[in-house]
Amino acid sequence: MSLLNIFAGVGALASSMLSSTPHLGRRKCLFLACSLITFGMSLLHMASSHHLLFVGRAFAGAGVGIAYPASYLFIHETALPTHRASLAVLNVFSLNLGALLILVLGWAFPYELCPTFAALPALAFVIFVWFVPESAVFFMQYQEGGR
Repeated sequence: MSLLNIFAGVGALASSMLSSTPHLGRRKCLFLACSLITFGMSLLHMASSHHLLFVGRAFAGAGVGIAYPASYLFIHETALPTHRASLAVLNVFSLNLGALLILVLGWAFPYELCPTFAALPALAFVIFVWFVPESAVFFMQYQEGGR
């Protein structure tokens, strides 16, 4: 189902606007993205019709599209220049490793559980994102007078 890829493109376009707004920032944008991924995967897990599968893939795709550019921006702004390239590669590597892991888990477990396995990293990020500081570049751009 290519709806995930279509809505990932839409989410990537939205991410450029969302992560640059003074009210959201990079961290809240990543929270929104992982919430959409978790919600979309929940819909996929509970789907009783193909329509709900389409909607779940659309939400998950929008979340992936929002998360991908926002995570690159966050890594670029928070990492030391000497570690920036390796962390950017790790970002792509983790995406591909996750896809491979879901394929292996889909082979080993019933396919109905695959959306649950796919939602677990996003759900963990939703829970622990509040311990991640906002990037200093975001604060310098959008905070007035040290507030």
